[in-house]
This record gives sequence, C-alpha cells and structure tokens, in this order.
Amino acid sequence: MKVFEENQITLEEKMKIFYFSGTGNSYQIAKKISNSFDDNVELIRIKDNDNVGIIKDKIVSIVFPIYYFGLPVLVEEFIREINISEDTYLFIIVTKGVSLGGGVKTQLEKLFEGKKKYNYFQYITMGDNFVLDFWDATNKTERLIRNKKATAKLLK
Repeated sequence: MKVFEENQITLEEKMKIFYFSGTGNSYQIAKKISNSFDDNVELIRIKDNDNVGIIKDKIVSIVFPIYYFGLPVLVEEFIREINISEDTYLFIIVTKGVSLGGGVKTQLEKLFEGKKKYNYFQYITMGDNFVLDFWDATNKTERLIRNKKATAKLLK
C-alpha cells in the first residue's frame, strides 16, 4: 500500500483499525485495509464509552466519515481519549461525499496537539449519502464509477 512505501513498515506487522461508520462506507474501507493485512489486524468499532487508553501497536489506523463538514462527535471524543505510542505508525482515512472535506484536517491538528501526530492522512470520496435536487443518487452507473474510483485510490 502507498501508505507504507516511504516508511519501513511491512504488511506483516500487527495492527489495529479503529473505525466509525454510520452508513457502511467507512466500514467498507476499514475492511478492505484489514483484508490487505491477512490475519494481523484487529478491526475495532468506535462506540460510546470506549476506554481505549494507551495504544502500543506498531500500526494503528482510524477510519471515519465526514459529518457536516467535520468529525463525528464520537470520533472526536475517541481521539481526545486515546494515547498512542510515539513509535506507532498512525494513519487516518476519512470518507466523504463529493463535496469538500471541510475543516477535518484542522480539527485533527488541534485534537493531536501535544500528542503523537499522525503519519498519513487521506480523503476517499465515496459519494454523498443524501439526495440533492441536481444530483441523482439512484443512478447506478454513477455510483459504480464513484465506487471504482474510491477503490482505485485506496489500492494506490
């Protein structure tokens, strides 16, 4: 995966993927990443009252969608509570609709102040989960094209 090319991280390392998914898009991405690592991955759903504490794994990922141009409250609270080891490779994947990503990167920078910084960040466009008057979300061809582009971007 492109995420690891510039670093000395191998796919044999054990890792944790923390994900939040309201509609299944972010789960789909987390699962695809997980499948790339064989049996070395623990896929963990971010949910209310997770007391994760200190994370010492060699590789950690956080996957979540943009909600109203920002982080979902659940994800923000999760990031505030976690403590990630300095030698951990942390990558963040954010799913979004066709609109802009908003201030997610700025929010993350503030949340990670004084903590371990993330090593890699990527937006993946999955298509919006709401219907606007000028955009036909039911068009199967359009959906297939967007999903194909999202998969291609993930596999780079």
